[in-house]
Formats: sequence, structure tokens, C-alpha cells
Amino acid sequence: MPNNRNLLTRWLACAGVWIQDNPLTAQALVLAFTLALITLGPQL
Repeated sequence: MPNNRNLLTRWLACAGVWIQDNPLTAQALVLAFTLALITLGPQL
């Protein structure tokens, strides 16, 4: 199994670069991610 923390860190680094290029799309993604987290949070 891969190291989830390492994978998450790498993903966040890529996302950070991408967010700087696409701020509006990033805001929509963050909103969708937050809503998904609120919805799925109790089940995790």
C-alpha cells in the first residue's frame, strides 16, 4: 500500500501550483470538496 500522507502531500503541492493558474475554478473545487466532506464526513 502506498504512503497516503506522502501521496496527499504531493497532490496538495500539485494542486497549489494549479490553483495559482486557475483561481476561479479552484474556488469552485474547494466549495465542492467542502460540501462533499460535510456530506460524507460522518460516514468516514
